[in-house]
Amino acid sequence: MFELGPVERAAWEAALRRSEAWRERDAERRLRGVVHTPPELARAMAERAHAALIALGASGGLADESVHLVDPSCGTGTFLAAAHTVAGPGSAATRPWRVSGWDLDQDVLRDARGALGEAFSAAGWPLALDARDTLACDVELPPGGRVVVLGNPPWAARSENRGDARMEALLEDFRRGVDGERLAERKLGVLSDTYVRFLRWACEAVRSAEGGGVVSLVMNASFLDGPVHRGLRGALCRWFDGISVWDLGGSALVARMAGRDDNVFGVRPGVAVLTAWSRGRGAEDEQGAVRARVGTWRVRGTLDEKWAALAAWPAGEGAFTTPVAPLYRFGAGAGDEWPSDYVALPALMPFHQEGVQTNRDDVVVDRDPARLRDRVQRFLAGREDADLARALQEQQHYSPARAREALARAWAEDPARCILPIAYRPFESAYFVPVAPLCHRPRPALIEAMQQSELALVTVRKDRGERPWAHALAVRAIPDNCLLSSRSSCRARAFPTHGPDGASNVDEDVLAAWASELPQPPAAREVIAWALTWLMAPAYQQRFDALLKGDYPAVPPPLDVDEWREGVRLGEELIALCLVDHHARLPEHSDLGHHREARTPWGFERALSAASAFAEARFAVERDAD
Repeated sequence: MFELGPVERAAWEAALRRSEAWRERDAERRLRGVVHTPPELARAMAERAHAALIALGASGGLADESVHLVDPSCGTGTFLAAAHTVAGPGSAATRPWRVSGWDLDQDVLRDARGALGEAFSAAGWPLALDARDTLACDVELPPGGRVVVLGNPPWAARSENRGDARMEALLEDFRRGVDGERLAERKLGVLSDTYVRFLRWACEAVRSAEGGGVVSLVMNASFLDGPVHRGLRGALCRWFDGISVWDLGGSALVARMAGRDDNVFGVRPGVAVLTAWSRGRGAEDEQGAVRARVGTWRVRGTLDEKWAALAAWPAGEGAFTTPVAPLYRFGAGAGDEWPSDYVALPALMPFHQEGVQTNRDDVVVDRDPARLRDRVQRFLAGREDADLARALQEQQHYSPARAREALARAWAEDPARCILPIAYRPFESAYFVPVAPLCHRPRPALIEAMQQSELALVTVRKDRGERPWAHALAVRAIPDNCLLSSRSSCRARAFPTHGPDGASNVDEDVLAAWASELPQPPAAREVIAWALTWLMAPAYQQRFDALLKGDYPAVPPPLDVDEWREGVRLGEELIALCLVDHHARLPEHSDLGHHREARTPWGFERALSAASAFAEARFAVERDAD
């Protein structure tokens, strides 16, 4: 049973009063990302940081005289109260060098002084609570000592610190890959989220201290597995000796397994706690070699179940492993990597793109092309019918007037290109209007590629869901980005047989090395058939589930011509079943992506079983070779 200490109770009661005050300023609260940390979580994090410090040689832990303890967004002092309870006079005879709590809100700091002041003064803990813009400040370093950053950064997507030259320079470490090259992704903006900025600031504070120290922050869990976050994870693995991650789940943005999984803050993203510790400046290798071992603890259930699990720390933390380049994945499969001869799908088929994103399906998509054409013409005529409501709604990034103008120009030029087929859901084709901005992202380059192609393999780059990976399909029309999942973290991505210019969508050099056992390089359709056999095989999905959820699928090369022919044959059977017209009777049910029990054609399960047996035979050969 968790019991609050006196100073923890005072800080939490102040937080509850402050929550009531924020109710009337909810828009401001959301903009600033204010969430109050439950004392159960703050206590567990303080205990984890305390243990990490002792392991580094600071015998007094959080109360060691070498330690400068900093809460960078302290609110009413919940974390500082937890640190005092864990390492205060009742459990240690020393006191920290300094205790700092920073926040922009003077009223909140006044509450914190009232909650903490008397107890900290009585214990001799040197407390300084200041109104500061944390990201613009440096931490004062204790002579020869350690820095501990413990807290909960703001839960805001946009930081007021954007554009600050010093912080932008620091963030470059998170925007570069293992060899120092800048990440190629277009959407690097997620590496400027507020929590990422606070993490980078905290890392620099600890790295600057002669004796190192500890970073312990509760954050958005997106950093655990996001491909764009690989630079962030790689930097942490180079800078720190050990990293503990508590994956607390609770995401409303991913597909979950059955059962309850409460969010500890009531926010939509999943929550994770990162605790990282370093022995100090002299411990870092000049070559930036990885030295951290990472342990990830996955905690699911109700709030009470989660608090009970955290109270039993370190029982659940489990084994620590060394993450593997280039993704440095934290969590399931952290120490796993693809077999060395497997090749990632984008290397084999360089042109690929995410599917169509309409943002207004009820206007832009329809299974009946005549009905869709009628809706388009009524929109062009300026009608305000109920079924056009989404198209008539003015939004920050959408103007109905501009949408009508763009659609009128496209319609006058070629009405036939204004209504095209779309692979909408598994085994459900439809039609859509590929004209922006009425259709938010119609993917014109992919449209051109699909019109040049026989078909496309559709899969995903990552999957933050907790259900087993089952994200592969073949389509003849351009796919909707929700073809395999409605989750924003799991968008469908098409690999067509040809690019927009009509050229075969294979990398000839990569293909020649990968298919060296074949008498001649295979065609793009054969590559898709071979890949589909593997990606749809349950044995392959189960074996590589963690890796498949972290990045693009990788497929093995053929061992010989006979294996290749059999794999392509099985893939062609799957392609034929995937392309069954949606009006046909679909008697079976299978899991495809996050569409549970999707209706599938007769013979589909048999084809999956055959693909699985094929994969199992290959895995047996690989095991014998090892």
